Amino acid sequence: MIKSITSRFLKNSSSDNPRVILLVLESSIQELHEQLEEALVRAKDRESSPSMTHRTIKAFCERKWNRVITVGRSLAQIIAEQKSIPRGESKKFELASRLFISARRFPRDLQKWIAKNQKHIDYLARAVSWGEKSDSAQEDEVFTHGSFTVHNVQQLDGKKLDNAKKLISQAESKIRSSQIPNVSSVLYGDLFLVGRIEGKKVVAWYYPESDQIHLRTLLRVRTNEVLTLIHELGHRYWRRFLNAEVKREWLSHHNQISDGRAVIPSVGDTIPVKIKGFRGNPTVTRIENSNYYLNDTKGYLTFRQVYNLMTKLAREANYPSQYASTDPEEHFCESFAMYALGTLSEEHVEAFERIIF
Repeated sequence: MIKSITSRFLKNSSSDNPRVILLVLESSIQELHEQLEEALVRAKDRESSPSMTHRTIKAFCERKWNRVITVGRSLAQIIAEQKSIPRGESKKFELASRLFISARRFPRDLQKWIAKNQKHIDYLARAVSWGEKSDSAQEDEVFTHGSFTVHNVQQLDGKKLDNAKKLISQAESKIRSSQIPNVSSVLYGDLFLVGRIEGKKVVAWYYPESDQIHLRTLLRVRTNEVLTLIHELGHRYWRRFLNAEVKREWLSHHNQISDGRAVIPSVGDTIPVKIKGFRGNPTVTRIENSNYYLNDTKGYLTFRQVYNLMTKLAREANYPSQYASTDPEEHFCESFAMYALGTLSEEHVEAFERIIF
């Protein structure tokens, strides 16, 4: 019975019943345990080294681990959407949710990962029994702000809650006034106020599987934070409202401007980025045997390292921002946000309007 539920969920992960998702999560964790035991037996039989044991475990268990993360993320998101978080429980809930929402890499030691995080899994299992928001919603726990349904997972109040509302309002206003075709289509749905997302410095994040936006608690609202929220709504525009023909044209544009010719520095030139191990933006003080010595120290970069670095910098200079050079979608979302804010440079405005409008 459990396996059939799991199979149906994975084929069509549209269930919004947290108890069903919890059953699938428990089943997935059990399968992960079984796969891990088999991997350990194989590694022992082969008398594998620690590194080979890790490779064996990863080969056997990575797919099952990814399933646990996917299902756990769905459970955390459904609880945040449907359940009324008791007072004083928001931080514990966030820690438990972060286990799944922020997970990206297969753990180095899967046994330790399971042992360490079982308490978070158990916590989410208990959270399934919390009351429904519609039955016990407290003031400012879930509310409409502009075009969004805001879930106050962090139980913010006062200045922090005001800042969140201010940020949402500014982003929506800029998007509406941008005149990007059909842009108001992205202004809807659930927006969750959380303490941390994918990393310490990440302000907002779009989850395409659930079509949800997560927004981090802020002490103040600046232009960069507004840009970040608009950028994440740009992902919704790209994923749900931009047609395939326009995407292909944008991909072609992204690739056309990707070439960058490296300008190799000479003695006395400053390398325009910070390099680990050197203070500030380092200066080339001497070149010997194709090694570039920096800041009058014994530390150096090889010619190949300098060439690769300067090529990367030249390539990034062709895009609206360094992050825009990552891939076509990030390039679009950066352009989308900068265009809405009026900060996109003229050359990039021309390309954006030609392709998108």
